[in-house]
Amino acid sequence: MEEYIVNAFDYEYSNGRTEGMNNLIKQINHTACDYRKFKHLKAGVMLIKGLLNPIKA
Repeated sequence: MEEYIVNAFDYEYSNGRTEGMNNLIKQINHTACDYRKFKHLKAGVMLIKGLLNPIKA
């Protein structure tokens, strides 16, 4: 167990971004009471992350 803690300090790699994105998707899915289509979920994630601007499109 101690070696994992030491490794966390020795290496700069982390899965924090992946876990954060996973949590965001779960929150969006829960708030929307499940989307019927995947493209709607994808659009919701992109809107919140600022990757999609429907006004400019």
